[in-house]
Amino acid sequence: MRSAGPRTRLPFAVAAFVVGLALPPEASVALGGLRLSAYRVVLLVAFVPALVRTFSRPAPRWLRAADLLATAHGLWAAVALALHPAAGGVESAGIYLVESSGAYLLARAWVRDEATLQAAMRLAITLLLALLPFALVESVTGSHVVRDLARSVFGGPSAHAMERRFGLTRAFASFDHPILFGMYAATAFAFSVEGLPSRLRGDPRPSMRTALVGLAVVASVSSGAFAAVALVLALRAWERVTRRARGRWRVLLSAFAALYVVIGLASPRSPTKVFVSYLTFSPGTGYARLSILDLGLEEVRRNPWFGIGLGEWTRPDWMASSSIDNFWLATAMRYGVPSAVALGLAVLCVALAGAASARRGGAAPLRRAFGFALAGLCVGGCTVHFWNALLSLFCFLLGAGGAVAGRTAAPALRLNSTQRAPWLRARVAA
Repeated sequence: MRSAGPRTRLPFAVAAFVVGLALPPEASVALGGLRLSAYRVVLLVAFVPALVRTFSRPAPRWLRAADLLATAHGLWAAVALALHPAAGGVESAGIYLVESSGAYLLARAWVRDEATLQAAMRLAITLLLALLPFALVESVTGSHVVRDLARSVFGGPSAHAMERRFGLTRAFASFDHPILFGMYAATAFAFSVEGLPSRLRGDPRPSMRTALVGLAVVASVSSGAFAAVALVLALRAWERVTRRARGRWRVLLSAFAALYVVIGLASPRSPTKVFVSYLTFSPGTGYARLSILDLGLEEVRRNPWFGIGLGEWTRPDWMASSSIDNFWLATAMRYGVPSAVALGLAVLCVALAGAASARRGGAAPLRRAFGFALAGLCVGGCTVHFWNALLSLFCFLLGAGGAVAGRTAAPALRLNSTQRAPWLRARVAA
């Protein structure tokens, strides 16, 4: 067995942000009407330096487009929130800009290479494994161990009760909601199973680590997290089966497109509704999410540019909950279509930048892990909403795409006739 070499030390801002994501919401400071949790404080302090560092450095074309689009998403959403003062107004606008664009810029500024991305995800997985025993106790007994302990130290209301699924209580761990914990664990799963090999070849510990991370996903009992993990495993299986095939990812994308068209022609429901209905645990949950999709799209049509902010959306009396179990739909509803489109295009640009970098080499397992994690979040976001720490994690991961997609090709050497022969002799000798 051979060592893989020393590990990279994380920049302080990145380490503090990753740790802050895993701290319970009770460990925060109230400033007026704002709740400043640890990761928000990091993003506030780092916002301007990260902005300067990101846009003062050269970047490949697709990655620079993603920078502009991710920043535009946060700015547009902030303007939309500021235009709805009754539902949060300027304070909510600033926090959203920091949580979304700020997290993206933090990653772009300081997660500049593959080793730093690996170190950040190792830290995230370590924190998740530290939370796992408490999450398992919570899942079995229903006692919110971490949140109750934090409340006894910092004060604040207790975590609200959650329904049981399959005989298990949905675990919060240290997050605001089991959905956030589950999607955090699902993101860690993608990196654990694909992109973080052991320092020693043949070491069985990576498989044990992945199994434990998967157990954290189970403890959340979140349909979005389960969908994300299922997609990660499916993509990994495809990668293994077609490893020697050329153009395999184009074939897979073409197959998805063909399936979408076939479902659209053969089903009385739209393909989107068909997919959403199958990404749920029960027919009742599926019906509720389809109703949210229909009503939400009507709200988007009425308020296409700046949405409705954080205000109430129009729905029947029987639909008591105001939650929108679809991140992409909620983004368009609350902040307008331009904000949602900008974020979706940013994801596309990062994916194109990653595809371009694949042709130039690099750490293929880490690049695949990043792609699988991002795809899992995007698909999981069709069934759950991202907010607070999970929103920042999503945008941070999107910005971290620069670590695997930010290489620029080496400049071509232009040699005249007198230089060409000596250069060739030197290359042969080397």
